[in-house]
Amino acid sequence: MAGLTRTTQQQFGGGTYRNGALELIPPNGCFDISNGLLNLAGDVFRRGGSTYRSNAPFGSGLRWIWDGWLATSGHTTLIASTTEYGKLEGSGAVTALGHGGQSSPGKAVAYKGVLYLPGGQTYDGTTWGTAAKVAPYYAVVANRLLAASNDTVWFSHISTAGVPEPAKYEPNDFHTIPGGVQILGIEGGRDSCIVFTTGGVWVISNMAMNLVDATGNVQQRLDRFSGDLVLWGAQGIAAWQGNLIVPGTDAVWLINRGVSSEVPKSFTRIGDPIHSLYEEYVRSSYVPGGACVHESNYLLPVLGYGTVVDLLACRLDIPHPAGQGQGAWSRLAGSGAKVPALVSRVSDQTAREPELLGVEHEGNRRVLTLNYYLPTAVNHRDADGTVPPFSLETRGYATGQLDVNLVARLRIGYRCSDNEGEPTIRAEVAGGHPSTGGSVWGAFAWGGAAKWSTPGAGTYEPLAGEAPPSVTSPQLAGARWGSFTWGSAASWTSGLTIVGEAPVSIVGMQIHSWRLRRRAQTVRFRLTCSQPSAQLVLKQLEVFIRPGGRP
Repeated sequence: MAGLTRTTQQQFGGGTYRNGALELIPPNGCFDISNGLLNLAGDVFRRGGSTYRSNAPFGSGLRWIWDGWLATSGHTTLIASTTEYGKLEGSGAVTALGHGGQSSPGKAVAYKGVLYLPGGQTYDGTTWGTAAKVAPYYAVVANRLLAASNDTVWFSHISTAGVPEPAKYEPNDFHTIPGGVQILGIEGGRDSCIVFTTGGVWVISNMAMNLVDATGNVQQRLDRFSGDLVLWGAQGIAAWQGNLIVPGTDAVWLINRGVSSEVPKSFTRIGDPIHSLYEEYVRSSYVPGGACVHESNYLLPVLGYGTVVDLLACRLDIPHPAGQGQGAWSRLAGSGAKVPALVSRVSDQTAREPELLGVEHEGNRRVLTLNYYLPTAVNHRDADGTVPPFSLETRGYATGQLDVNLVARLRIGYRCSDNEGEPTIRAEVAGGHPSTGGSVWGAFAWGGAAKWSTPGAGTYEPLAGEAPPSVTSPQLAGARWGSFTWGSAASWTSGLTIVGEAPVSIVGMQIHSWRLRRRAQTVRFRLTCSQPSAQLVLKQLEVFIRPGGRP
């Protein structure tokens, strides 16, 4: 393309950035990714759908899910509606347990085959009971059961003749957190307990030992590790590779607890890329749902006004050039993402296959298997038959050195196919004016009364044409990956076909271009797909610019 300069974004591993000017977003970032997730190569792929795991509605609205092993029932999956607890059977049926439910997701812990729920309820797989120490927060540390309430953390007797005694609390076996604070949650590890309070983060260490030795020497320690990290909600905490992912009121934090010691080594703000969006949720009095980590992805539901407002997803293991990563964020929407609580379940089979489960907040009120990370032609829709719409809004691409130039063409590299139809990708370019009141970056009058406004759907204009599927029908004879029936007579074929501008392989990349011929100082785009797709992967994006050119 003679006379054209090219701006290339070869990967999107930075994820969503919702802070500052759009043209200052890092080169590997986007303004927003909806129903898209990130792989280790930095590609964006459309999430898979959901399927029903339970076979009938339960209660008036599901709020909580837990999976683990209990004393009398073995591997158990429990759920809770607003009025009752239930047990998910292998057949998909849900057995009502005849006990009150949860109005919002709570964080439960299991110890010696007994589940301890916020408020002091216990369940061993058959019988309900009441904990010896009733409290809103529980944790297990160094073979002790900890209970926290107000400003006090109680810890149970460690053992008698080697047998743990979670029901026995010595009168002086407690720690009082100083400073007139309230405890918001506790998390345990090997021999330390991290205590989250309204006045920061404290750590109780050496809990494998008694409070004092035989001569009265203090053996446990209470240290303050942060004075400003305030927990947003205990149910949003999740563990990942020796770390804790902690949703605070100011940011999402990664607390590195190390490998050989439970003492926190560092606090990293991994939520900075979505800070403005996250801050808006906190200030709107929303609360976090039951979060989990599944295959190195942190999933955090956001609840408010009787519904699931958002489901934030963060890829934790994408390598970053600077070394320590910030986390690569995106957002999930649609009926398959309206889950107030999630859990990563390990199957009972020899393969130990992981399964991501969630519960429907409203609607059909059933347990869902969430196939977000395994999109296929079988699960390209959510359980209710709807298609999760895919959307990616790019960063702002400068066309030159603060001057206006001609944007000639947009070109993407992608894979997109389905067995049901022919999904296409639509492109839109952002207009230069806000759709409704308010000011946007680059069009703000200092001293004016207008507040900042986030550019929305009304500022986009569609580009002519749509990117076709990278695999179309009819195909060459034979079978292709993703549409092969084992035991059939069909042999494998390369899947090579001519679509659009270039030959494309199943494992390769389709190329498609849109012509713009628009003069601009900066330009940004939105790519969308509303049809079902077995695979949709965006691999790179190029913007071709003619400096000083005319339309």
